This record gives sequence, C-alpha cells and structure tokens, in this order.
Amino acid sequence: MKKIFTSHSAQLFSIVAICGLCLFAFQNCGPAYVNSSNFSSLGLASRLETTPGAYKQNPFTCKLPTNQAVRSLQRMTQIQYSNNLKSLVGSEIFNQAAPLINSLYEDTLKKNVSDFSNTISDKQMTGYQALAEKVLIYLKATPTALQQLGGACYAQTQVTDACRDAALQNLGLLAFRRPWTTTELKNWVATIYAQGDSPADSLATSIYAMMLSPEFLLHLELGDQTSGSASSFQLTPYEVAARISYGIADAPPDQTLYAAAAANQLATQNQVEQQVDRLLNTPEAKTKIRNFFIFWLDPRRYSAANFSADFLQGFDVSAANDEYSREMLQYIDYVIFTKKGTFDDLILGQESFAQTASVAGVYGHTPTSAGIPARMAAERKGLLMRSPVIATDGNETHPIVRGVKFRNRFLCEAFGLPSGINTNDPTFFSDEARLHLSTRDRSAGITAGQTCMGCHSSINPVGFSFENFDSLGRPRKIETAFSSAGKAIAQYPIKTSSSSVTLGGPTSISIQDGSGLVDAIMKENVLAGCFVKQVSRFYRIQLESSDDACLLNGMYEKTIIKPNATVLEVFKQQFLSSNIFMRRMN
Repeated sequence: MKKIFTSHSAQLFSIVAICGLCLFAFQNCGPAYVNSSNFSSLGLASRLETTPGAYKQNPFTCKLPTNQAVRSLQRMTQIQYSNNLKSLVGSEIFNQAAPLINSLYEDTLKKNVSDFSNTISDKQMTGYQALAEKVLIYLKATPTALQQLGGACYAQTQVTDACRDAALQNLGLLAFRRPWTTTELKNWVATIYAQGDSPADSLATSIYAMMLSPEFLLHLELGDQTSGSASSFQLTPYEVAARISYGIADAPPDQTLYAAAAANQLATQNQVEQQVDRLLNTPEAKTKIRNFFIFWLDPRRYSAANFSADFLQGFDVSAANDEYSREMLQYIDYVIFTKKGTFDDLILGQESFAQTASVAGVYGHTPTSAGIPARMAAERKGLLMRSPVIATDGNETHPIVRGVKFRNRFLCEAFGLPSGINTNDPTFFSDEARLHLSTRDRSAGITAGQTCMGCHSSINPVGFSFENFDSLGRPRKIETAFSSAGKAIAQYPIKTSSSSVTLGGPTSISIQDGSGLVDAIMKENVLAGCFVKQVSRFYRIQLESSDDACLLNGMYEKTIIKPNATVLEVFKQQFLSSNIFMRRMN
C-alpha cells in the first residue's frame, strides 16, 4: 500500500519512535549516601524551586508568565488509545481487538511519571500493525460492520462519491479529532481509492491506514498557522477540545465538544470552563481522578505469604485488600463528589466507610452500611493514615520505608536507595537483633552514621511516627517482634515521638505521632504544594519545570488559598490557565 502520511507527520512519527522522555535528576543527600542516578527511576526530580511557608502562602512564584505552555510530544496512553479505537470503530469491533491492546501496553502510571515512556517501541509498533490488520480483516469479512461505519449507503450496489466523502469525513474526524480539508480528502481518495479495490474494501483500508497514522497514535498539535510566533503558536479549537477531553477523561472529544469547536466556542476561559465543568462530572473523569489518587498514594496490596500465622492472628489478608481499597476510594468519592470538600477535609477528615468487621475494627468503629460514614478512632485521620497508605510487607513495620514513601510522595522530596547499601544487614534483620532491640532502635542504630544522617534525620522521624500501627495498618500499643520462623520472641513499648523534625518548612518541630505529623504538615504549604505538583505530573505526564511555575501558582492560588475551594477545583484549574490555548515549542 502506498504511503499516505504527509512528510511533516512522518517526520514527527519518526522522532517519537526514537526519542525517549528526558528526565531531570538532582541529588538530595550527601554523595556518599545517594547516587543521583536513582532519581530518574523515582520520577520525582524537579527543576522548579518552591518557597516554604505557611499553608496559605503560595509556594510557587510566577515570574515569567510568557514562559509556559511547553508540552512534550506524547503518544497515546493505553486507555487513550483504547478510547480512540472504540470511538473510531465502535464497541463490537473494539472488543475483537481488546486482547491485543492489553498485551501491547506496559505504561500504566503506577507511581511516577517515569513509568510512562514516549518512545514507541518495536513491540508497540508491531502491535499497532497487528491491531490494524485484525480490524481490516474483520471489516472485509463483515459487511454489516462496515455499513455501520460507512453509513447505510454502503449497503447499496453503487456507492456514490458523496457517500464515500461523507463516510471519510466522519471517520477522519473521529481518527484525527479535526475535520479534513478539501485537499486532504482529495489526496486520500486519490491514494486509497485508486488501488482498484471495491468501495467497501477501500473504506476498510482507509480505517486501517487511519489506525496507523501519527495523528491517531500521538497527541499532535500543529496549531493555527496564521497566528503565533517563532516560539509559540495558537491551538485550533479542535486541538483545544482534544486537550480538554484527553486531559480530563482520557478520551477523544465527544459530540458536544466537537460542536463547540466547530462553532468556535472554545476561544475564552469562560467557554472552556463550561466544558470542563461538564466533563468533570462524567464517569470517565471520575475514574481518572480515582486513578490519580492511586498513583499519588501508592497503596499497598498485601500478600498473605509475607506474614506469619502468629502475626496475622486470623486476619484475612485477601479480604482486607479488597475492603481497604474499596473503602479508600469511597472516602475519596465522598469528599470530592458528595461532600464537595476542601483539601483540609480530604487530609484531616475522620469519616470511614469500612463495611467488614475486620477492617472496621482496624479503623476503630462498627461496620457501616448504606453509605453513611462512621468516625475513625482518634489516633487516625484523613487520607494519608489509611492502612493501604502506611502498610509495609512482612511482620515488621519498616519505618525507613514508610518515611521515604511519605517524604517522596507527599512532600515531593527525592530520596532513593543509596548505591552499595547492604539491605540485609544482620544487625537489623537477625533474630538476635530482634530479640534485644525494637524495630525503631534497630532502624536508628543502622542509620546512625554521620553520612547516613544527612538523609535519615529527615526520613526516620516520619517513619517512627507511625510505629503505633503494625505493617498491616492495625493499631497497636505494644510491638511484638517475630523470629525468622514467624514466632513471637520479644515485646517492646511503642515510641512514636521525635524532636527537631523538619517537614519542608523553615523551622524544625516536635511531633508526637502520625496524627500529629499530619497536623503539622497541614500548617505548612509543602503538602498542599506537593499535591498540586502531583496532580500536574499525573495529568500532563511530565515533570514540572521552572516554566510551569505560573500554572502551579494559579492552581494553588485558586484552590488551596481561596476560602472554601473544593478539592475538585485543583483538577479543574489546570485546564483554565491561559496556556490551554497555546503550545510553546520545545
């Protein structure tokens, strides 16, 4: 088959196939402790300086408002590609291809933006080809399916040029998310329909070619060629529609957005806001918001094999996994969509929706029903102290792991595993050590060196503050140490307090426990600032840089600082910046 791509699009496709996403790294601890190469795998390194301060003090300073709108050229994620295909060919044909899609992608954002690569691998290119061929074969063998895509006129003996052009215009809009120009349509017909195939087979071949086109596989933004400058350009209404739709719902624009684009009703922030408000209430948008929280919180699912029977004491790990996850997502839904709560409500609220006796017992209340929340026990609050968030594997709590996760995910600091470290040091893991020292004392001892304390003076106190919860997130007043055989061998009093702890603010403080830790970080702007960063990272699939200061400043100002602003506003405001209309060249 002849090539049907424009030379410009083909060049872009070649670029994305050989270029990866550039990540920037910095070194947070002393050189003897942390190797900066670890940070690219963490996906947390940032080139954006922030200003620590009080909760209502904006940590982001907008110095150069013209230096924004930089977007990396990105390929479609798995869910975006799936939604593109479903929009183009319909559910029946999509279901035929779905198994191939699931085997093709490995790019789910699980923890960090570095989980996603813009490089289109050989495996993915082969997969795209196989998917297109599968659809082509199915369409040629199933005339009724082709008629549904091409229109009723494709059931006629003679397919008119008007019928053909209407079908191509409709499919082209779905595939490329913009109308075709008259010239593009003529060139397409001259290329595909000149092969001598029947009109039906030519339409099937057209769909095959659309599925392999750069505009179907990538987020191409070529802009309005009549406006802009050498460094930036104005997006077309259809490109604005695509930004909004993929950004909020991971799907191509719906008919309402296409109609707004056609009527040039996406030219102002007020017009965009109407569409953003509408889309944020769709099931797809709510699913993406839930997926963000899974990305941010990095909740752990337990494996019963990692715990001894004596430690579990009959606790059903498998059932707890499902209920912990369900309850956490219900709490998020409740705060954001039902209560229309603030960031304070999300982090400090004590509502729980645990329905099973075991998980409700962990959270300190009787099982709930009918969506009516119960109140958590006093030692626990909000989103960050739920069991899947603070859980670790095995019979021990691993306070260092907890501390690193908390500071990485919720304070946006970058701590990685130092090169050459012995993660199986017997002074920590041996039964002899467990017999004489608590987990806290062993953790403090193994990191007491001056070089280690460059980082562990920040990490350890955070992890220690959660020592009144075991590795399953169950509250405890006594630590029971277990041997390597899983038998109880010693007990120790719990100590959760620490002094001279720095949590991103200008001064050090004392914390008594995990609840006190959460209260403390809510008095600073570091947690809320990190939350805003993480929202931006997840939705834009790229790390922030100094060029993003104005975007993040606006998100923080209009959501965290604004009185009674809801959590949902954080997700909304990123689409209401002036850069939604522009693209600046990388």
